[in-house]
Amino acid sequence: MRKTARLVEDNPDKWSGPMTSPAIRATDSESPMSAATHDRAAGKATAQAAATRIRQLEDLLRQSQKMEAVGQLAGGVAHDFNNLLTVIGCYTELIASAIGPDAPMRAELDEISKAADSASSLTRTLLAFSRKHVPQLVRLDLNSVATGLEPMFRRLIGGSIEMSTIVATEHATVLADASQIEQVLLNLVLNARKAMPLGGRLAIEIANVALDEGFALVRNGLCAAGPNVLLSVSDTGAGIPPDVRNRIFEPFGTTTEQGPGTGLGLATVYEVVKQLRGHIWVEGEPGAGATFRLCFPRIAAPDVENAATSGTRDNTAGSETILLVEDEEALRTLGRRILLSHGYTVLVARHGRDALLIARDNAGRIDLVVTDLVMPEFGGIELADAFRKMEPDIPVIFMSGYSDRELGHGRTGEHGVDFLHKPFTGSGLVRTVRAALDKAAARTHAAGGIP
Repeated sequence: MRKTARLVEDNPDKWSGPMTSPAIRATDSESPMSAATHDRAAGKATAQAAATRIRQLEDLLRQSQKMEAVGQLAGGVAHDFNNLLTVIGCYTELIASAIGPDAPMRAELDEISKAADSASSLTRTLLAFSRKHVPQLVRLDLNSVATGLEPMFRRLIGGSIEMSTIVATEHATVLADASQIEQVLLNLVLNARKAMPLGGRLAIEIANVALDEGFALVRNGLCAAGPNVLLSVSDTGAGIPPDVRNRIFEPFGTTTEQGPGTGLGLATVYEVVKQLRGHIWVEGEPGAGATFRLCFPRIAAPDVENAATSGTRDNTAGSETILLVEDEEALRTLGRRILLSHGYTVLVARHGRDALLIARDNAGRIDLVVTDLVMPEFGGIELADAFRKMEPDIPVIFMSGYSDRELGHGRTGEHGVDFLHKPFTGSGLVRTVRAALDKAAARTHAAGGIP
């Protein structure tokens, strides 16, 4: 009688019959030779699968190493470019202030300033790519962001794709970094363009929604209950298979075929959205296009009138002594000129060691240190530590396109330490200086010293 191995129907995990693989259907009529042949074939298939997996992991490692190298290069370029943009922006501001709003060349100066702002946004994107960007969280209306980027997006997608932008009827304000939101939208638009090589329709839609506790994403802790802003980017492309949709936000989990691109676009989007306390998910089936939905907590719109009136008061002047440390000569000269014009006494140093020599010659006279964070040999962190040994309460302002937290120091939360992000404006410099000096005076007063 032929005996066949089988799975017990009432317990599929329990095996009944000879101890062989369920896939073999072993019977008494099978010879030992056929079983051995199958074992060799199974072993060969397992080895081939393992070799394939190893090659895939090696490819991912090479890709990640390549992206790390590109990121380091991007960060270095952005750092140097930020210094140049600071010089361009500050001198443009100085000239505009000197000639007045009705001067014949004022319109041209405004265009230079706009170009510098656009270039600054580009360097923030490069720094975000290199993971050295300092997030600048502000009240941001997504309606304005989407409509402002629409002309650029239309140029990017070409004439074969029809684009529409639908904004919320009221302000759609979130707490976010402008360059990060722009990068998210850009990556999603480029992803949609790749999904529609023969043309189609692209839609960006912004809506204000109220989520209650029963909403699934709220129950799972992915979205906050209450007012939210929902940002959707939809395309009419080929759609996304379920197996790809499940890993779409993983690094190299690309939605397109092998070819140009980093494989990090959607992974970057996911990380940025999470940093901003938001959530992103994708909807769509093969042949039915795709929709990426992003949800962010909605906040109150800024009080435009109060912001405008507060900006008209100039209380940034002073008479204190400031030590300015910057290895870039053009920036050093510019910073000194701006601070002198606001009444401050300014001592300048080319690097950290030079600054310590000046400090020893002016012991007790320096009220504030403004230093570049990244300098050859003796950087801003080392300089601040050395100063604190001589004068423990002296306030310090770090200047950089990088954040000290990204560089592994995390010092800006410390007592008496502030940060000025490059590229900055002249008004931004003097506001930061005045605020640091006022905080130091308040601390001295609270401690019972002379304010």
